[in-house]
Amino acid sequence: MPDMIVHPEYLLTGRGIVAEDSGTVVGYAIVKVDGKRAFLRDLFVEPNRQRRGIGKALFLKALCYALRMGVELLTLSGDPNAVAFYERMGMRKVGEELSRVGGGRVLPIMALDLDPVAIQSAETSVDISIADE
Repeated sequence: MPDMIVHPEYLLTGRGIVAEDSGTVVGYAIVKVDGKRAFLRDLFVEPNRQRRGIGKALFLKALCYALRMGVELLTLSGDPNAVAFYERMGMRKVGEELSRVGGGRVLPIMALDLDPVAIQSAETSVDISIADE
């Protein structure tokens, strides 16, 4: 699917965060900072590894990176099937856009105002090691 392709320039202009299990990549996130705003370009967890806290850990690492960069608002355009996950992470739906794939597929636009205290507290509750350096 064209929406799922990671182009090299995404990593030149954004921060890649990787989740590994015994040397195997099981998930990743890419966040791009632009001043006081950040865009979560990608957040993906291998389907057979979902519902184990990996997505939450990746999301929180992306938030912490954004906070370190002075970001106040995080947005994303995501998979309609992931809305519930992002809502559990504190995001709210603020709009929709048509997918580049076409066929009338509509993607939700989600947003989160960053609260440093709440995010740092949540990050300490996640017991998964994620590389973001």
